[in-house]
Amino acid sequence: MHSTYMPLPESFFKDHEAYGKKPIGNGPFKLTEYKQEQQIVLEKNADYQGEAKAHVDKLTFKMYTEPGAAYADVVAGNVDYVDAIPPDAVAGKKWQTDLGEGRWQLSPSTLWNGYSFPQYDEKFKDPKVRQAISMAIDRQAVTDAVTNGENTPGTAWSPPGIEPFQDDICGDKCHVDAEAAKKLLEEGGGFKGTLTIAFNNDGPGNKEVTEAVCTSINENLGIDCQPQSFPTFAEMLDKIDAKEMTGMYRSGWQADFPSPLSYLTAYYITNAGSNKSDYSNPEYDKMASEILSQDEAEQEATFKKMQETLAEDMPVTPLWYGTLRLGWSDKVVAPQVTWKSTIDFTTVGLKK
Repeated sequence: MHSTYMPLPESFFKDHEAYGKKPIGNGPFKLTEYKQEQQIVLEKNADYQGEAKAHVDKLTFKMYTEPGAAYADVVAGNVDYVDAIPPDAVAGKKWQTDLGEGRWQLSPSTLWNGYSFPQYDEKFKDPKVRQAISMAIDRQAVTDAVTNGENTPGTAWSPPGIEPFQDDICGDKCHVDAEAAKKLLEEGGGFKGTLTIAFNNDGPGNKEVTEAVCTSINENLGIDCQPQSFPTFAEMLDKIDAKEMTGMYRSGWQADFPSPLSYLTAYYITNAGSNKSDYSNPEYDKMASEILSQDEAEQEATFKKMQETLAEDMPVTPLWYGTLRLGWSDKVVAPQVTWKSTIDFTTVGLKK
């Protein structure tokens, strides 16, 4: 998170690890139980003075390693809310039939997804190689196959709904063109061996989308592309943090604040906390710094230049803009959704 105006107690500064296990907050809920990789329990904060008060006494967040199991539990009424629908349920809109009228929501999301190229790996040093791989991905075909056409092919590094949105700023480098991709790959020195694309298997659809992307690259670029599976996001992130990735890997971001800067700074500024691919461009860093003191018109022009730079450098290639799929049991009310397309947990409640 990159949150502002979030006060922290003295205990946070004394011992980060201990605070992480037993945090002190000032919101409508308070943490009362944390069982690692099992569940988190929040209870209503009776001392909360804000307007958006909790409508339930307790929330229990169950952790799953298999998204399909979470979905099945909601359909069966064992769990009340889910925001991860497996691909086999998305296909043919089966999930909407399974849940029934009044128990699901499909809406735009601020989630952006793509694939990162590790800049520290010699295979990806030449930007033409990265551009070639990007041009070999048929985003529309992947989106249609995996999400029933509900997601939108990504052609920018910041999604719709976060203004100013600049559609298709990536240009031809985010549209499939097999011949142009092969030519670029040759100009960049080619690609030897197998191209791997890593994904975490504990996220809905990650396996299916990576397989579809590899199929597209195999067909359009003529190189061997193979999905590389990690059981959990944490395990994949450990490898990414250690700079031990030897191939591409799935990336994603959801807005921390309602500005393209939330996306354009986190992944791409030199040495930024989430810039795991080792991308560095002094000109890009300069634009990211100068934009903070610009007016809206100047900012929009700078956002455009920043994304045009990313199109040339291609440290991360866009894949799609996400869609929010929510399902709930017949025991609870429909939740409201925040501007950043997450459940507003102060609005969840039992039916009367």
